[in-house]
Amino acid sequence: MGWEQPSTPSTPSGPSSNGGGGWITSTYAVTVEKSEHGKVTSNRTNASSGSTVTLTVTPDSGYVLDTLTVTDSRRNEIKLTAQGGGKYTFTMPSRAVTVKATFAPLPEDVEQPCDGGASCPSHGFTDLGTVGTWYHEAVDYVLRNGLMNGYSHTLFGPDDDLSRAQLAQILYNKEGKPAVMGGIVFTDVAPGAWYAPAITWAAANGIVGGYGNGLFGPDDNITREQLAVMLWRYTGSPAATEKELHFTDADEASGYALEALRWAVENGIINGYGNGRLNPKGLATRAQIAQMLMNFLKDE
Repeated sequence: MGWEQPSTPSTPSGPSSNGGGGWITSTYAVTVEKSEHGKVTSNRTNASSGSTVTLTVTPDSGYVLDTLTVTDSRRNEIKLTAQGGGKYTFTMPSRAVTVKATFAPLPEDVEQPCDGGASCPSHGFTDLGTVGTWYHEAVDYVLRNGLMNGYSHTLFGPDDDLSRAQLAQILYNKEGKPAVMGGIVFTDVAPGAWYAPAITWAAANGIVGGYGNGLFGPDDNITREQLAVMLWRYTGSPAATEKELHFTDADEASGYALEALRWAVENGIINGYGNGRLNPKGLATRAQIAQMLMNFLKDE
């Protein structure tokens, strides 16, 4: 077991008077044990009870995270929440904790991350960042799986917004473009439009509902909360365990999207911006959508 720093200070948890008018808050050690074939880092070496600790997991090349546990000094296991991108958070208890991780070799049938060479799906797109750019693996994933395409052989448009019709088409592609039964239910979806089968399929399966008054808004740029709702409905509208959105702008989310956003955040599909904001009505770029789709679908 790794070296464990004692809790500092050794006073009981919670604020207490120091006799001079000030306050002392107890903090407790966060010990990360050394792992083989990967590493885990914590954003805090000591934390107070109730604070959020973030762990970042980085497997070595050819390896993947197998297990990750946080236990307190009484051997109680602490709940972890996946945030996507190799990050996990937990709420610090009123005692020291130990973090342990194990890594396993990638199965032979798992596609290896590309190295940017000619076999890389995104090779040839001149408007994409190099290997190591935050969206590179996600763009490769959606291209490899036929979920998204570029505008041409050289342009992907990572910073462009995605339309509502385009997301319906992505999910329709994922399902193998099944035969569409019934007619078009939206007056602003032309029968001959490229997206008509996808939107008709999505409506028939309860994935989209439109704006009302027979309108869908196929060319409207999709918002983050609309994306969450469509993915949530596509999954069967599962219940979220966490019943609150811990973001400063949570009150900006539409009522119809709250459960979907809770589910999406809880499952690491949508993340906040690091400043405490979720931006539910903000628009999502094609690179962001690629990352969310990979978060959503990769472990299916």
